[in-house]
Amino acid sequence: ALLFDLEGRPVRLSEFSGKPLILRFSSRTCSYCYDDFGFLEELQRRYGDDLQIIAVEVGAPLAMVRDAARGRNESYPVLVDVQGEAAEAYKPSGAPQNYFINAQGRLLSRTLGELSEMDFRAHVAQILREDGYAFGSVQEEGKAIASQVRCQECQGMSAWQSQAPSAWQMREEIEAMLEAGRTRDEILDALVDQ
Repeated sequence: ALLFDLEGRPVRLSEFSGKPLILRFSSRTCSYCYDDFGFLEELQRRYGDDLQIIAVEVGAPLAMVRDAARGRNESYPVLVDVQGEAAEAYKPSGAPQNYFINAQGRLLSRTLGELSEMDFRAHVAQILREDGYAFGSVQEEGKAIASQVRCQECQGMSAWQSQAPSAWQMREEIEAMLEAGRTRDEILDALVDQ
């Protein structure tokens, strides 16, 4: 897809291949879209070279986008989708829409809404994984793992089935390890070691 940077120079999304990406679609003409350029700058600085954030603005003139960004995107590009090519390729269901793409170019997840208002850590943990492993959600993966582990207090029940305090604690530990980017096998090994 051909996009333009804030100086009007043509840019292709393919130029960013080989690196985990957060691709954020938004529009200055959208009444639901927050002015998140500063937040995206903080996020890019936090992750540094580990991933690349790209803000794609759809349906707004270049001058309007440039005025809105006001130089708050020193670490990441704000690109304008003048022809709607990127929007056509990705087909966002609304705005703002966020796409989490791993280094192999595989779309692992997408979310609708402002990044600043959601817990995106599990999405980021997945795109940073070198093995390309992905799961639907932290909750689904946590349930799958907790179903494989026996509760320490209940006879014959999994940590998922049990209502014992230790089972609740184990489920919380599993979710925290998933959000930190650990695989199912790594988590099961850690639980066995405990």
